[in-house]
Amino acid sequence: PTAPRAAREPNIDRSRLPKSPPYTAFLGNLPYDVTEESIKDFFRGLNISAVRLPREPTNPERLKGFGYAEFEDIDSLFQALSLNEESLGNRRIRVDVADQAQDKGESPPASR
Repeated sequence: PTAPRAAREPNIDRSRLPKSPPYTAFLGNLPYDVTEESIKDFFRGLNISAVRLPREPTNPERLKGFGYAEFEDIDSLFQALSLNEESLGNRRIRVDVADQAQDKGESPPASR
């Protein structure tokens, strides 16, 4: 059995990191009142170039609870991943490598 994720040191498989830009992290379990500024503050000291926080189409005031942070360099992304399970607001947020292509390796179902 492995130790709980929080008890392990950041053990990031560098082979999962993108080889070229964009260097984007997926941010999950975000508080609904999070702002771009609070995300930039959370990643203070890292070279962050963009933050995307999708909103509910039916209620543009409400965030979906996840987002993306784009970094200028691979080292900033790598350091951001070490903040996985850290607290932002009142939540332990998930920081992971964003999929470069959602359908990588899978072809869409054929329409009939």
